[in-house]
Amino acid sequence: MSRKRKKKTGPRVYCGPSIRNVARQYTVYTGALPEALESFVEEHPAAKALIVPTSRFAEVRKRLGTAGTAEALLYQKIKSEL
Repeated sequence: MSRKRKKKTGPRVYCGPSIRNVARQYTVYTGALPEALESFVEEHPAAKALIVPTSRFAEVRKRLGTAGTAEALLYQKIKSEL
């Protein structure tokens, strides 16, 4: 079994669609992400781009509502995979 490298990070916000029993949209995480969310990101790599530092939350939330932005496209991609 490989050991995952733990890096220190500040609080992060999950900005992707809510996923039952995994994560709710706009949940803030401090420290490590929950195992269920880590597994989801492994299966859906696009979701990693929607876990952002709290300092970028306002910008990313605005871009989610703007058609054609990278964030909006990633959100739709993840939602279509659910």
